[in-house]
Amino acid sequence: MDVQNIDLPTFLDALSWGDEGCIQDAKIQYARSSLMHSAELPEILRRWHKPPARSQTGHKRMTGARRAMEKLAADWALEVLDRELEYIER
Repeated sequence: MDVQNIDLPTFLDALSWGDEGCIQDAKIQYARSSLMHSAELPEILRRWHKPPARSQTGHKRMTGARRAMEKLAADWALEVLDRELEYIER
Protein backbone atom coordinates (compact mmCIF):
# COMPACT_ATOMS: atom_id res chain seq x y z
CA MET A 1 0.00 0.00 0.00
CA ASP A 2 2.90 2.34 0.70
CA VAL A 3 4.31 1.78 -2.79
CA GLN A 4 0.92 2.57 -4.34
CA ASN A 5 0.40 5.44 -1.86
CA ILE A 6 -3.09 4.26 -0.86
CA ASP A 7 -4.79 3.85 2.49
CA LEU A 8 -6.66 0.79 3.73
CA PRO A 9 -10.17 1.95 2.72
CA THR A 10 -8.95 2.68 -0.83
CA PHE A 11 -7.25 -0.73 -0.99
CA LEU A 12 -10.35 -2.57 0.25
CA ASP A 13 -12.55 -0.67 -2.20
CA ALA A 14 -10.25 -1.60 -5.10
CA LEU A 15 -10.06 -5.22 -3.96
CA SER A 16 -13.85 -5.35 -3.67
CA TRP A 17 -14.54 -4.84 -7.39
CA GLY A 18 -14.04 -1.06 -7.12
CA ASP A 19 -11.12 -0.82 -9.55
CA GLU A 20 -11.03 -2.15 -13.12
CA GLY A 21 -7.35 -3.10 -12.82
CA CYS A 22 -8.08 -5.19 -9.72
CA ILE A 23 -11.10 -6.76 -11.40
CA GLN A 24 -8.94 -7.92 -14.32
CA ASP A 25 -5.82 -8.96 -12.35
CA ALA A 26 -5.69 -12.78 -12.04
CA LYS A 27 -3.69 -12.74 -8.80
CA ILE A 28 -6.14 -10.33 -7.18
CA GLN A 29 -9.10 -12.34 -8.51
CA TYR A 30 -7.70 -15.45 -6.83
CA ALA A 31 -6.99 -13.62 -3.55
CA ARG A 32 -10.47 -12.07 -3.51
CA SER A 33 -12.12 -15.41 -4.27
CA SER A 34 -10.08 -17.07 -1.52
CA LEU A 35 -11.25 -14.43 0.95
CA MET A 36 -14.91 -14.68 -0.12
CA HIS A 37 -14.88 -18.46 0.39
CA SER A 38 -12.66 -18.56 3.46
CA ALA A 39 -13.72 -19.96 6.80
CA GLU A 40 -12.22 -16.83 8.37
CA LEU A 41 -14.49 -14.31 6.60
CA PRO A 42 -17.45 -14.58 9.01
CA GLU A 43 -15.18 -13.98 12.01
CA ILE A 44 -13.45 -11.06 10.28
CA LEU A 45 -16.85 -9.47 9.64
CA ARG A 46 -17.93 -10.13 13.25
CA ARG A 47 -14.82 -8.32 14.51
CA TRP A 48 -15.43 -5.42 12.12
CA HIS A 49 -18.97 -5.19 13.51
CA LYS A 50 -17.83 -5.47 17.13
CA PRO A 51 -14.08 -5.12 17.66
CA PRO A 52 -12.66 -6.91 20.69
CA ALA A 53 -12.39 -4.83 23.84
CA ARG A 54 -8.98 -3.35 24.49
CA SER A 55 -8.17 -5.27 27.62
CA GLN A 56 -6.55 -3.57 30.57
CA THR A 57 -6.30 -0.18 28.87
CA GLY A 58 -9.35 1.36 30.49
CA HIS A 59 -10.44 2.60 27.07
CA LYS A 60 -13.91 2.15 25.69
CA ARG A 61 -14.42 -0.52 23.01
CA MET A 62 -13.99 0.86 19.48
CA THR A 63 -17.24 1.40 17.59
CA GLY A 64 -16.05 -0.51 14.55
CA ALA A 65 -18.29 -0.71 11.54
CA ARG A 66 -21.40 -1.43 13.60
CA ARG A 67 -23.57 1.37 12.18
CA ALA A 68 -22.65 0.72 8.56
CA MET A 69 -23.03 -3.04 8.90
CA GLU A 70 -26.37 -2.83 10.72
CA LYS A 71 -27.72 -0.44 8.08
CA LEU A 72 -26.61 -2.87 5.37
CA ALA A 73 -28.19 -5.78 7.23
CA ALA A 74 -31.49 -3.89 7.48
CA ASP A 75 -31.34 -2.97 3.77
CA TRP A 76 -30.63 -6.60 2.82
CA ALA A 77 -33.45 -7.86 5.04
CA LEU A 78 -35.87 -5.48 3.30
CA GLU A 79 -34.66 -6.68 -0.12
CA VAL A 80 -35.26 -10.30 0.88
CA LEU A 81 -38.68 -9.43 2.30
CA ASP A 82 -39.63 -7.60 -0.92
CA ARG A 83 -38.56 -10.60 -3.03
CA GLU A 84 -40.52 -12.99 -0.82
CA LEU A 85 -43.64 -10.81 -0.99
CA GLU A 86 -43.34 -10.59 -4.78
CA TYR A 87 -43.07 -14.39 -4.92
CA ILE A 88 -46.14 -14.85 -2.70
CA GLU A 89 -48.18 -12.37 -4.78
CA ARG A 90 -47.66 -14.36 -7.99
